[in-house]
Amino acid sequence: MQILALDISTHCGWALGRGWEQPRFGVQHLPSSGDGEFGRTYFAFHQWLCDMLTMHSPDRLVFEAPLSSHGAGQNAARLSLGLAAIAEMVAHIRSVPSNEVAVNTVRLHFCGDGHAKKDDVGFECRQRGWMVADHNAADACAVLDFARHALKLPGMPALGAA
Repeated sequence: MQILALDISTHCGWALGRGWEQPRFGVQHLPSSGDGEFGRTYFAFHQWLCDMLTMHSPDRLVFEAPLSSHGAGQNAARLSLGLAAIAEMVAHIRSVPSNEVAVNTVRLHFCGDGHAKKDDVGFECRQRGWMVADHNAADACAVLDFARHALKLPGMPALGAA
């Protein structure tokens, strides 16, 4: 099973993995707008995600759930919710099952602490030999690792198994 995992933002981290192979990962930089006009950002994300699904044919799309507007500005909340909606829509149109997962759930699984910081996620990636360029790619790798376990892929114990 090939999984595409995303840390959705204007610097969209992505990780792609088939089974338990070493993941491929990177960051897609989307055009941003500080004035609350997100059409260009949404369109660029839509195009990029369609291209990723076409090129890699993942069996599942998994992404970090957008943060609530609590503590974030209105524009940041609107952007993250809009990008998540586009991810779900594109996956649906392409008949790719999709799931969102809470950030603290991913970090608890990956780092052993649901309140781990971005630097902790990057450190854990490097401990696994994944030389991520930044926290966006690191977060996507953590989502991928969580999804591999949560989906109970052959060759690894399910989450919570001893």
